[in-house]
Formats: sequence, structure tokens, C-alpha cells
Amino acid sequence: MAITVYTEQRIFDITMAFFRAVPAFQDKDLSDTGHLGLIARTFAQDTTLIQKSIEDLDKDAVPAYQRDADGELRSRTSTLGLDDWAFVFGLPSDTPGIFGRRGARVSSGGAGIPAANAGGILIPALSLLTDGTGRVTLQTTADVTTDGPPNTLAVSLTSITKGVAANLPVGTVVTFASPPPGVTAQFALTAALSGGRDRESDIELLDRLLRRQPKSPDPGPGPGPAGLPNWPALALLGCALFLWLRARKKAPDA
Repeated sequence: MAITVYTEQRIFDITMAFFRAVPAFQDKDLSDTGHLGLIARTFAQDTTLIQKSIEDLDKDAVPAYQRDADGELRSRTSTLGLDDWAFVFGLPSDTPGIFGRRGARVSSGGAGIPAANAGGILIPALSLLTDGTGRVTLQTTADVTTDGPPNTLAVSLTSITKGVAANLPVGTVVTFASPPPGVTAQFALTAALSGGRDRESDIELLDRLLRRQPKSPDPGPGPGPAGLPNWPALALLGCALFLWLRARKKAPDA
């Protein structure tokens, strides 16, 4: 539903026009800085905040897309609203038993062969490394004892850093934070790190949420394509749960 939102100044002007039209106020100070002017300004500011709350609730009432003036497709529903709707409709996250947005994920599967000047040198599990940018931190997953020289045994790597930035291709040079004595500080990946994922965006969560909704096999009479989310069957329960969640978040602790 479209919401008309007035600016603070527009509300102030309407309020002052009302005061000026009331006969009992004709002998009062009707300037912007007078007593009635201050009342009108306070009323305008409060009403502006109320309008914003109404507008936000309207946008969050039903999960939906919107296309902005720049042509970009975005979520009409706020980030908080999407999180609440995902919980209401039991949208699974990547944590068993938890509903909601999917979080960022580490990458794994990486490997590389560090050079060593002797055999029998222990490279312990959980040894830390970084990529060339210094923004991605990795760790070894198991103890490795070098052979050779030259060493031919690879260390397995997983990332500590979460997100797509932790997906490193073959050939990426990584550096030990504290290399074991006799082991070179740097080596190149022979197996890529993959599987890293950023936190689920609003548009991704909205897409999952809309796909999650029950589909109507028969849209019945009237316009509209078949197979759209069957919102009428869920609206009352969904809205009640949604408002209950908002009330719980805003209520003071007992």
C-alpha cells in the first residue's frame, strides 16, 4: 500500500495555518518562534517520526522486491524485516535448528608444499598463514613432518577468514606467520581454497523467502499468473507472528 509522507516543514505549515484560522488564537503570538509556533514544531517533528514508523511497517508488511530509480532490483523489505519473516516462516539457515539468514562461511580444501632444508621437521596443525594481501588468514589442518630435502609432503589448509575473499586459487603465495625452523616462510598453493561465502544479502534472503512460500496450484478467477506465493492463506498468522517479534524486541527487560 502506498504511503504518503509529509515533510516536517509541510506538517508545521499545516499546523500553523490551523492555529491562524482559530478565532481564539487571533490575539496570540503566531510567529514561528512563539509559543504556538514551538508547539507546531514539536508536533511536526513527532508526526514525522510516526510517519516514518508507519512507512517502515508498510514496507515490511509483505516481503517484496522493488526496482529503484537507477534500475537496480532491491528488497523493499528492510534487513530487520527480512530476518523476522525468515524466522516466522521457518527458513533454514546454515546452522541446524536455527532459522533465518545464512552466515558467512570459511573456505577449505587448500594445500601447498613448503620447502624445507631437512627432513623430519614438524609443521604443526593450526599453524597460521596469510595471503599476499594480509587480509585472509589461513591455518593448517593437521601435523605434517617434512621429508627430503626437497620436501614433497603438502600441508592441508582451511581459512579462518570468512567470505568469498577466502577463496584462493592455485598459485596464490601464502606466508607462515611463524614458520618452523628450517621451513621456508612462503609457498604457493597447489590446491585451491574454495567454499567461502559471504553473509547472505537481503536480495538473496528475499529470493529464498519467496521461493519458500507455499504455491497455489490454482490461482482461481481473476488476473495474475499461477504459482505465485499463496500469501492470503498465511497473511493473518504471518503478520501476527511478525508483530509479536517486533513487540518482543522493543519491550524492556522484565
